[in-house]
Amino acid sequence: MAAMTVSLVNLDGSSAFDDSQQRVESLVAGHNRGRVKEDRFALRVTNTRDRFEIADELARPADLIHVMAHGASAGILTQQRIFNLITMRRYNIRVLKNYWKYLSVKPMAKCIFLDACTTFTSGWKRLLQETIPAGESVVFIGTTRKVHFDECEAYAELLYNELFTARPARAGRLTPHHFKTAHSQALVNYKKTEVFGAYHDVDEPHKSPFRLATIHGTATY
Repeated sequence: MAAMTVSLVNLDGSSAFDDSQQRVESLVAGHNRGRVKEDRFALRVTNTRDRFEIADELARPADLIHVMAHGASAGILTQQRIFNLITMRRYNIRVLKNYWKYLSVKPMAKCIFLDACTTFTSGWKRLLQETIPAGESVVFIGTTRKVHFDECEAYAELLYNELFTARPARAGRLTPHHFKTAHSQALVNYKKTEVFGAYHDVDEPHKSPFRLATIHGTATY
């Protein structure tokens, strides 16, 4: 059994997002090289515009769900419009919830990382709470403002590297505590990077845009 299963969902598919996706794939492949099966990290990659395929993947068991997209208003993720050749698609978390309820399935993950602009808001957290089954909780990582690709890539690399070195519990799986600890240490290292110095928030110069919270679910499926 792998130490951690990652579901990487690329909702955009443009070259910039594909580059970010490939960086994660390379990180995981590099970690897995030469390791025994029990130490390996399993990675599933979903790169599609099909809403049903996306919903199905997000309902599959995973320790970490890492979603790459453009953030819009609360509950909305979008795909970039490219020279008007590709119509921008909007992905509404409310629609996903209704689809899951219809199929009697539910999202199953220890940690959800919404790698998009301005996803750590009260509106997003409330909608996630309404999506996570009642009695269950999930570690949520989001962003407090508009973020640039190199910011997200730098933080994600540090987060993954911390998870790679985490010591699994007795059952051999990472726990919510591991994700919280990995995030905290990733922030310490992130603030030492040139990227942090280049893009720090003028109003909060000592704070990172990447924040963590525990979401306690209220949904019934």
